[in-house]
Amino acid sequence: MGRIEVYVRGCLCFLTAFIMGRMIGEIDNTKTERNTAPEETVNTELVKSETAWQDHVPQDSERPVEIKDEKTLETDINIYDSFAQIETNMIHKTIEFPGIEIIGEEEIANLINEQIYSEIIPTDFEQYHVGREDIEIRYEIENISNEIISIHFQGYLSYCGSYTACDKGLNFNLQTGSVISLEDYYTLPDIRRIIDDAGKENEIRIYEEIPETKQEIDNFIQLFDSEEYIARTDIFFLKENHIYFIVPWDESGRHYIHVELSLDGFSKLQ
Repeated sequence: MGRIEVYVRGCLCFLTAFIMGRMIGEIDNTKTERNTAPEETVNTELVKSETAWQDHVPQDSERPVEIKDEKTLETDINIYDSFAQIETNMIHKTIEFPGIEIIGEEEIANLINEQIYSEIIPTDFEQYHVGREDIEIRYEIENISNEIISIHFQGYLSYCGSYTACDKGLNFNLQTGSVISLEDYYTLPDIRRIIDDAGKENEIRIYEEIPETKQEIDNFIQLFDSEEYIARTDIFFLKENHIYFIVPWDESGRHYIHVELSLDGFSKLQ
């Protein structure tokens, strides 16, 4: 066997070994990719259905419930913490929401719970996207009277570094189970009069310490030029003897402010 033939055979052996090594490497990489795919830790089964909220309640909770003016309620109400949660290497999603139990009024409680679930849990909650995804939303029961329960949700939604604030109120009629809006209690002219009177008495306040407060109050008053605005169900919550309107501070959706008015003007909500 000549030197040239030996050299050629040696090159062929090296090339064959190199190709086989690459193929094995690709197979190993495929296995690694499969093995390192994020393993879901889903604490709750999130199926959008009329009774999906029942997968999340009840859970015993020590959450204090603030009763307006310490009145004795005619309806016995229990509040349970519930969670929708997904945790992986790239995904953190936690949404806390209340489960409502009304003694002797199961159908009304079920209706309220279904609406809370539908409003708070995004329809794509279980879907996975490429990149980092974070959702963190918590709630507070801000007020309970014999007729209305008021819930305030706050948190954020973030995807690949983008950020959107979540700030919304939900208020329910405990006698019917319906989510309520200002339009259910007042006409637009009625609300304009209430707002105008509060403005003249300097009784419109912004809860947060921000600059240009007067301009923000003027912007708030202008919102009540539309019946569409007072028909919304997510723009306010009740707390103690006040109503708080949730107003975007800028167009980015990153910041909200809370405009405070006395419930004396909105006596139908007391």
